[in-house]
Amino acid sequence: MKTHNNTEKAHAVSDQDTKFSALHVVLMVIIVLLELNCVFFINSRMLIRRNSEISYNSILKVEKSTLKSAVDNTVRDIESTRMLLESQGETDEEVEADIQNRMYAKIHSDQYDDGRYMWINKILNYNGGDDYAVRLIHPNPTSSEGMMLSTETKDAEGEKPYQTELDLIKKSGGGFYTYSYQPDENTSPVEKITYCAYYKDYDWVICEGVNLSSIHDYETSQKKLLLPHLYHASLIMSLVCMVITLFTTWGFASRYNRVLVRKNKELNDMAYGDFLTGLYNRGGLIRQLDTLIHEDSTRKLTGMFIDLDDFKLINDLYGHIAGDEALRHLADFLRQSFPDAVIGRTGGDEFCVVIRNKSPEECSALLEQVIPGEKRIFV
Repeated sequence: MKTHNNTEKAHAVSDQDTKFSALHVVLMVIIVLLELNCVFFINSRMLIRRNSEISYNSILKVEKSTLKSAVDNTVRDIESTRMLLESQGETDEEVEADIQNRMYAKIHSDQYDDGRYMWINKILNYNGGDDYAVRLIHPNPTSSEGMMLSTETKDAEGEKPYQTELDLIKKSGGGFYTYSYQPDENTSPVEKITYCAYYKDYDWVICEGVNLSSIHDYETSQKKLLLPHLYHASLIMSLVCMVITLFTTWGFASRYNRVLVRKNKELNDMAYGDFLTGLYNRGGLIRQLDTLIHEDSTRKLTGMFIDLDDFKLINDLYGHIAGDEALRHLADFLRQSFPDAVIGRTGGDEFCVVIRNKSPEECSALLEQVIPGEKRIFV
């Protein structure tokens, strides 16, 4: 009887030890699982942040390139128009007034997103101070046209953007700068990046800017798209890590890299493509042209600039949905008509068709077959 009791006690201790061991293992598994999830979560957040930084810098680079290209092209257009009008016998005053009217019509008819627009200031006093310049053309708001400007004016962050702009003009003829403005009393300040260029003959400062908030919003939306994938991967990989840590590490790295490469490719495509028409946007067109220029097989490039006549009238009469459809139809027509060309949308209703290794005369004949009527070809 005594031996039986001892045996029962031994079994009881053994069962307790087994239960304790199993509980210990469960607790260890839970702890390791929590640790792995914490490590993965922290690492994922760091990678998302880094990916967001890369995406932001990539999009910002494209935006800056687009701003500079738009302003520089406008300066060249002004110069070529001035030379043309002068050759027609107009006086300097008539030429300046004519160009100002054309720029007014162009700037007020251009339609962009993300707070982007172009404006022109005229410098009156290069020493700065009050009334150093006048706001010559400004679409947002138009009521500010004719307003006298001061280099002492401060933006929403207390900086002096007009002084910065004047310093850039005097030092290098233009460049990039940022400033903050508050649309109204109930909204937070909005940061805007601007590129300005100086047109000396008329003392004009030609600027175009875009709100940086649009880039931040895009970055946030991409981050939200990435999070579900990463959380799902976190659960799967942490469970696999219970079996073999090395396999989990390798699996996570492989999976995340695939997601990162795919998302970066999507961001790259979106950064250089025009969402409405499916053509290249201005930045994408510039990148393609740079590639063609450096190819050995490229002997010459001919560019044709095409736009829709009375496009504003289409929007005014039938609405912007009809205007967007007209732009898509034109894009499809250009793709079918010039299958071997590089085609991009460079503005609201402006398109550029670049054909390699064809002379302007050959392109002119091709254009006559495709689009009868008046047109202009630039090389």
